[in-house]
Amino acid sequence: MRNFTTLCTLFLLLSASSCGVIPVNNSFEKAGTLKKGNVEVAGNVSAYSNMSLGWDGGSTKYRFGIKNVGARVGIGLTDKTDLKFRYERLVSSNLEGYNRMSYYSFIPKFALTGDEFSLMVPVSLYHYKNDNWSDESSSITGSIAPHLLYTFTNTKKKVDFTVGLKGDLLFGEGGAIFLFGGSLGAGFSNDLTRWAVRPEVGATFLSGSMIWSYGIGLHYILPKKRG
Repeated sequence: MRNFTTLCTLFLLLSASSCGVIPVNNSFEKAGTLKKGNVEVAGNVSAYSNMSLGWDGGSTKYRFGIKNVGARVGIGLTDKTDLKFRYERLVSSNLEGYNRMSYYSFIPKFALTGDEFSLMVPVSLYHYKNDNWSDESSSITGSIAPHLLYTFTNTKKKVDFTVGLKGDLLFGEGGAIFLFGGSLGAGFSNDLTRWAVRPEVGATFLSGSMIWSYGIGLHYILPKKRG
């Protein structure tokens, strides 16, 4: 099992197997749901970098930089349940050959206690190709990533802070691997019920290594039309 984890870690960097994706970590979300009938549109830019891996006493290290752009739409099915779709596209990378990746995610979200705690369960696909591969085929990796969110909102409802914890099961033809991650984000607005700018930082942990992620999102809520 230890050898499998080490191999998946290496393949993660080289994008050479079904484990070969840099997993999307930042959600640019808050715990509160959209409420029934309201629609959300959102976009974000993010980067992933500073991954250090070491074997044999840490003698081998790798570093990379990756940048993504993304978009999200969602609707409040009830006051306590949302359904969202998210798309993320890799736009640049300094990993050789790692320059084609799309991420598709369906995201059910459930309020646990008001607007303070919620649970998201993104079910996602990564579609990618490495230009160093000898053939023209591409690969798909699946992901199920339960994500627990806690949000604190100030009394004026113009600033909030969100802590996220998640697990991420990645699976494909080459096997499966489970990752842990976390994030810390904030929302700034003159009306958090309508729109917000959301900077966020996060980290994903794998076999003694860490992937830092950071970015900024913008989301806007279109209220349900009243009859």
